[in-house]
Amino acid sequence: MSEKNFSQGEIVTIGRALDCDCIVDDDTRVSRLHLVLVAVGGQVSIRDLNSKNGTFVNGKPKSRCVLQTGDRLTIGTTEIVWSVAAETSTLTLSVKKTETDQG
Repeated sequence: MSEKNFSQGEIVTIGRALDCDCIVDDDTRVSRLHLVLVAVGGQVSIRDLNSKNGTFVNGKPKSRCVLQTGDRLTIGTTEIVWSVAAETSTLTLSVKKTETDQG
């Protein structure tokens, strides 16, 4: 699992490409440039970049949306856990394989 912090307003690219801000290199179901995520004013929004396998929020396919606290963001077999620290306005992303992919 990897964890990264980003500033409010920073556009975060997520995918397998080496130039992504958050690299998911061990999941072949994740596109090279899969989605972008941005946190502004305490809200986190996502936009799928026409990925082959899609982006899912709480198990439902989404091309773009504003995330709500507790939403599960999944690309391929990877879950992205996110949070925004109110006191620092820092966006934290944690990437991990989902349970169904292990074993």
